[in-house]
Amino acid sequence: MADYRLQIKPGNKGLRQTGLIRALVVICMLAVGGCAARGPDRGARTVDSITTGSIAAPAADDEGEISDSAVVREALSSVPDGRPFGEAIAWTNSATGSVGDIRVVTEHRNGGVLCRSFTTSRETFSGVSLYYGESCRTPSGAWWMKRFEPA
Repeated sequence: MADYRLQIKPGNKGLRQTGLIRALVVICMLAVGGCAARGPDRGARTVDSITTGSIAAPAADDEGEISDSAVVREALSSVPDGRPFGEAIAWTNSATGSVGDIRVVTEHRNGGVLCRSFTTSRETFSGVSLYYGESCRTPSGAWWMKRFEPA
């Protein structure tokens, strides 16, 4: 077998220093490369508890819904008794920016009290929804919203 050892002569300091520098550079590159391939040490590996790709439904906008139901109630109360309900009744709430159309309205008496059942669209900044509701007239003539809920 051949001996491939590097022979350094005592008078040749340049070769000795160059070889030492190359060896140190290679060792440093291997050390840094090993850290980069492994990544930073984070201790024990645990599963991240943050859920992504699954977003909960937004909370109901109760204040906007209450304000919109009052506007719908006013739109329904402006309709004369006994009027045929074939056409849509438009409503706009300038306080919330919501708009909609009351599409189906039926009148009925509930214990002598006049009530109007309806469906309405509700267009808000977060989207368009369909609502069911019922508004009834008190004996004093004022209307109140008995039911106003998403379909």
